[in-house]
Order: sequence, then structure tokens, then C-alpha cells
Amino acid sequence: MICPHGRPFDGWRCTPCDVARRMAHLERLRKWPRLLRDVKCGWTCPPGWLDPVEKLCELLERIGGVECVQVKEKFGGLRFYTDDESPPVDIVDRKGKRVSIRSGSRVSLAAELIAACESACWDICQDCGEPGVLRQSPRHRGGRLSTLCDHCNARNAQERA
Repeated sequence: MICPHGRPFDGWRCTPCDVARRMAHLERLRKWPRLLRDVKCGWTCPPGWLDPVEKLCELLERIGGVECVQVKEKFGGLRFYTDDESPPVDIVDRKGKRVSIRSGSRVSLAAELIAACESACWDICQDCGEPGVLRQSPRHRGGRLSTLCDHCNARNAQERA
């Protein structure tokens, strides 16, 4: 496999890629500080899904009350895990009154948004963002599932050969 910098890459070690990942993480923390303050298990969102995931993060940051724990691809689909024990939040309404919003309503809204994003990603190529379908990845032995468009599937098959 070749990293984005044209170097042989085993998936773990490439200093420029490590630096780029760290810079991207810091940028995400700047944009969504409440949502991402406790990402315990990492952010390994495929590049083709960044647009819908970033839109989801913007919405979740606005509604508050939810913290992201992990974002990843699993079995060809997006997984966006949150901490269900996020504390309830009091807000100030338009008239300046302090109102306590029950955590359950916020969490259920967040769950609906996350489910919609995860569902949409089943039809988006995880490599490039074009329309894609779930298929066995030519990139890995053993039938690993990936959501890919025809072009990326063919490219991955060539890399594998």
C-alpha cells in the first residue's frame, strides 16, 4: 500500500501522515469542542464520508448534550459512537428564562441524526464520496466489506493484484 505521500505504507507508520492526522484532529477539536472533547477510541472516518460526518458533527455540536467516543468504518458502514451518559444541560430560552431540557429528548434527536447519517453512508463510496454500493473489498483477503463506487473498486483491485 502507498501512503498519500507516495511512500510504502503498512497502515501504521508514516511521519507525514501522522502529522496530517494530528493536525486534522486539532482542527476538528477547534470546530466541535463539546462534541469531541472525549474521543476515547479514535477517529478513522474514511475520506469519502467526511462531508456527511462533518455535517452531522455541526448539528450535534449545536444541540449539545452528546459526546462522540469513536468514528470508524465497520463491515462497510459508518459507525458513530456516542457517550449516552452525557449530563443534562440547562439552556436559556428567547425570553432569557433558564429552561432545563430533558436529556432524553436531546439524546433521541442525536440518535436519529446519527442513524440518518450512518444510513446515508451505505450509499456513498467511502474512498471518494461518489455513489457507492456495499461489496466485498478487493483490498483485503477474507471478504472484508466496503462501500465503494465502481471506479474505486477497480482501483483497489489493481492495487491488490
